[in-house]
Amino acid sequence: IVGMGSAFDQAMTESLAIMGRDGQAMRGQMEAIAKSIALQTKFSAEEAAQAYFFLASSGMNAAESMAALPIAARFAQAGVIDLEKATELLSDAYITLGLRSEDPIENMKNMSRVADVLTEANNQAQGTIIEFAQALTNRAGVAMRVFGIDVETGVAALAAFAERGIKGRTAGRQLFIVIRDLQRSVMENNAAWTKLVGPNAVFDMAQGKFKNLADIIGKLEDSLEGVGDETKKAELKMLGFQERSLQATLALVGASDRMRELEKLLYSAGGVVQRVAEKQMMSFTNQLGLVAERLRLVGIELFEAFKPTIENHVVPAVLYLI
Repeated sequence: IVGMGSAFDQAMTESLAIMGRDGQAMRGQMEAIAKSIALQTKFSAEEAAQAYFFLASSGMNAAESMAALPIAARFAQAGVIDLEKATELLSDAYITLGLRSEDPIENMKNMSRVADVLTEANNQAQGTIIEFAQALTNRAGVAMRVFGIDVETGVAALAAFAERGIKGRTAGRQLFIVIRDLQRSVMENNAAWTKLVGPNAVFDMAQGKFKNLADIIGKLEDSLEGVGDETKKAELKMLGFQERSLQATLALVGASDRMRELEKLLYSAGGVVQRVAEKQMMSFTNQLGLVAERLRLVGIELFEAFKPTIENHVVPAVLYLI
């Protein structure tokens, strides 16, 4: 009992140590949520308590952390990732995308959205959840935030990169280059874009925003149709693309239809994390784990009941005898 209870107590204490006073004030509620995670997922109450540390490290307060923890746990289970890694990836990704809100409910919605998109991308394309999350946090997410590109659209492009063997941080850097050079080249070479690709191919002037990436790539495909690789490169240079961005852009040329298909699937991904996580809990191993976790929770509850006695009487007595 002391072993099980003290491990959970230690994890909670370490996590709350880097939170403000609200963390200590809400400790009881936070402990209750960590324990509930253990009865809904394959992760223990101790692991859930440890995850608070990584949520707090990303800048979340107690209320935000309590709303985020169940999402992170289901995300970790659906993606077959350890809880620590999943918490770090998910919180970093949604913050990089500029989806953090001061409203805990809005935060929960945004975090769930990112988790669903990353999980569905893993289901539909050749990249893993970790690779897509790493791509978002390696410059792709920043470019998407700056130019108002939805997470579904951006991850669809990352999935297209993945199907061409460009994954993880490399894909994030490549997408950043594509987005950056699209806006730079059209601003510096608008006449060439109008002649070779068409007017307003990149920006929607009426709304003052970046157009859909798949549509932009589709227009480039139309302008390059039927020409050889060298001619394609020459035309892209005329449009203002620099040598370092040619390969990144050419990797997406020919993928516009696939990007639209993936984008449609990702926009319909709501709830996929919940569904996958629930199905995984039906395995014999996970069901057996729930039984074991219920027993551990009994131990934790007993420890918490006897903790004052242990602290105030047993420990001083042992120290006196020593």
